[in-house]
Amino acid sequence: MQTADKIAVASFLVSFIALAVAWHAIRQSNKNSSVATVLALNEAFRETWDRFFSSNEENRYKNFCELMNLFEIACGIVNEKSLSGMSKKMTTIYLKDLLKDLVEDPYTLEKIPSMLHSPTTFEQIKAFLKSEAAISERYDSS
Repeated sequence: MQTADKIAVASFLVSFIALAVAWHAIRQSNKNSSVATVLALNEAFRETWDRFFSSNEENRYKNFCELMNLFEIACGIVNEKSLSGMSKKMTTIYLKDLLKDLVEDPYTLEKIPSMLHSPTTFEQIKAFLKSEAAISERYDSS
């Protein structure tokens, strides 16, 4: 083996190791970003729920609109696959539980129709519902 061949093999090994390190760093960065997003969503939901439950009748609808907008944003984050791993799983479970609570509550059932101003209103929530229904069908039919 000539010197040039040895240099080529060494360069290949160094490149491979650098690629593996970069892949690991990107993966770790995605996990960290997911956790930060979930923490921010958690705090936003906590504050929004607090405002909703402590509001008087005059402000209750406005605070409910804010809650629904936050729900739309969270669904959009899940839909665009910005979350990974446990962050995605926990957020999806929370959103499904929130949706269940919304459809079982008489106040929300009364107010949501008045929020629908156009076909694109709550499109991320609709997309989330469709994707979750498709996943459920896939597992239910097995």
